[in-house]
Amino acid sequence: MYACVFRNDRVFIVNVYCGKTDRQALRLDVYSPTRGRVRVYAEAKGAVSALSRQDYFTFTAESEPPPGPEARLAPLSLAMSFLELRGYEEQRYGAFLPACYGGQELTRARTGCLGALATRATEWAEQNRAFLERGSDDWYRVVRELSALAVQYGKEPD
Repeated sequence: MYACVFRNDRVFIVNVYCGKTDRQALRLDVYSPTRGRVRVYAEAKGAVSALSRQDYFTFTAESEPPPGPEARLAPLSLAMSFLELRGYEEQRYGAFLPACYGGQELTRARTGCLGALATRATEWAEQNRAFLERGSDDWYRVVRELSALAVQYGKEPD
C-alpha cells in the first residue's frame, strides 16, 4: 500500500492506506514528539469515510507514550523526512514499547495494556470507551479530510 504523510506544527498524521479510491479499511497513525503515538483502525463492508461507527465491524485504537531513554530510540522530530519517519517507526516497533489498546475486532471485544502500562488497562478503557463505541465528530471530520486528501495525493497499489 501507499501511505500519505501529513505534518502540522505538532504531529505527523499517516494515512496508511492512501489510495485514490475510498477503502473499506482505514488506518490512521498519529506521531507526536511530546505525546507519543496513536493508531486507529476501522474496517467496514463499505467505504469507511461514508459510514459511521455502528457500521464498522472492526474499530480499534492503541496508544503509547513517547519512548523513554531505555528504548534507545532517537527522539521523534517533526523535521524528519518520510524515510526517516519510516525508519523511526521500524525501530519503535522493534522496541516493544508499553502501549494500551482496545476496541472491537469482528465480534470480539479487546482491551488491555502491555509492559509498564499493564496496571492502567482499566483506566485506559474507561477514558476511551465513548470513542471506541461511537467515534466522535473529530474522528468523522478527520476521516473525511483524509479521504479528500487521498484523492489528491494517494496512489493505487500496482
